Amino acid sequence: MTDVLLITGTSRGLGRALAMHYVAKGYNIVGVSRSDSDLKSEFYRHYCLDISDESQVRMLFSGFRRQGLQVYGLINNAGISATQMGHVLDCKTFDNILKTNVLGSFIMTREAARMMQKVKFGRVINFSSINVPLNSSGAMAYNASKAANESVSGTMASELSEFGITFNTVGLSLVEDSGMIADLSESALQAKINRLTRPAALCVEEVAHVLDFFLSRNAGNITNQIVYFGGIR
Repeated sequence: MTDVLLITGTSRGLGRALAMHYVAKGYNIVGVSRSDSDLKSEFYRHYCLDISDESQVRMLFSGFRRQGLQVYGLINNAGISATQMGHVLDCKTFDNILKTNVLGSFIMTREAARMMQKVKFGRVINFSSINVPLNSSGAMAYNASKAANESVSGTMASELSEFGITFNTVGLSLVEDSGMIADLSESALQAKINRLTRPAALCVEEVAHVLDFFLSRNAGNITNQIVYFGGIR
């Protein structure tokens, strides 16, 4: 069996940057996203699929088993957002965000956990956001989806602790070259910066530093934890 680290949303932004980071370190990376990736390496495999489509995800993991690939780590990075105030938020936008951010992450986590159970080892990391504790305005659906992911992670940490699988969450602030900053208006960006103890934008290496800790074999007793960047708790 070949151990692989599975990362979702690797066609662009933070997901692509993380895939590049771990490929450079010699990890065997499997990336998935709705669109193709231009990342080429002997250490990288890419699959195009919709993580909220249960049948596609099940086929992906069936393929892993046939190829002798063991997913030891999953980073649920894929997600979508929309800037819209709650009182004018339309149901279609809300549904699309929940479908990708919550249902998609859950399906990926469930299938990975089933594989991890058999070897009694696994590391699952979800991405949340400082928007959750800050209750940032203009992002109600996104905030709700990330709060839901925190809850799912905590529940699964409890349910599967006996199998050596950990579930942890990283609450991101603003990440360079990820689209997070570009998607915000000048006033919205400044408002968010003003609420952070550490307002500096994150680089990929800072995010990976936390991921490395959670992925480590020495972190078996670290589960159901949330680490927020920016001095938020």
